[in-house]
Amino acid sequence: MTILVTGATGTVGRHVVAELLAAGENVRATTTRDPAATDCPPRWTSAEPT
Repeated sequence: MTILVTGATGTVGRHVVAELLAAGENVRATTTRDPAATDCPPRWTSAEPT
C-alpha cells in the first residue's frame, strides 16, 4: 500500500513521513515547498494551492 502525506515538509508532516518510513511503509508526499530543500526521502508530488 502507498500512503499519501500532504504537507509533508510542515511541522507535523515531516514527523509523520519519518515515522511511516521507519515502519517500512511506501510513502508518497506532497508539498508546496521545494522538496530538494528537505531531508525527507519519499517520492514527491508538487502541489499548487488554488
